[in-house]
Amino acid sequence: MSYEDRISKQTGETLAGVEFDTITTSPDGCRVILYAGPDVSREQIRRAEDEARRRFDVLPGGVTVRRVTAEQQAAEDWTADAEYSAGWVPAARWIVEHRTARRLDPKTGQLVPKSKRGGVMLDLFSASAMLQVFDNLSEKNKAKFAAMPLPVAHHVAFSVMGAAKKEG
Repeated sequence: MSYEDRISKQTGETLAGVEFDTITTSPDGCRVILYAGPDVSREQIRRAEDEARRRFDVLPGGVTVRRVTAEQQAAEDWTADAEYSAGWVPAARWIVEHRTARRLDPKTGQLVPKSKRGGVMLDLFSASAMLQVFDNLSEKNKAKFAAMPLPVAHHVAFSVMGAAKKEG
């Protein structure tokens, strides 16, 4: 596992304020990697180790601490264009506007940087269909639809499109 793919980045969780990742190594337990930035104290690392042992089945000697430089942390602050970073609807509009396909984070719907791995690919056809459904909803239902995770919204949009095709 790498710093860029850590669980803390994906879920927003920390152990005593320290970012972490887990690796399942056997049915008996896992290893935990703590990513300590330059501002993390030894006491905070100790608390994070204790919390890791309480929350996970950590193997003996299974907690590793890796120091993260300020440059690595600064590189993590990359975001997509501000107007397109607030969920799958703006990201889908970006895809349609630029006539391309991009990977989106399945939970937040935000564009995944090309330099990063992971995410769900959203193509131009799917983005366009999802936006057609979104644009024709009431304001109340728009809020509900926009709040759905990307895979669920995709499924709902194509179900609605299929139902509309059968009726019309």
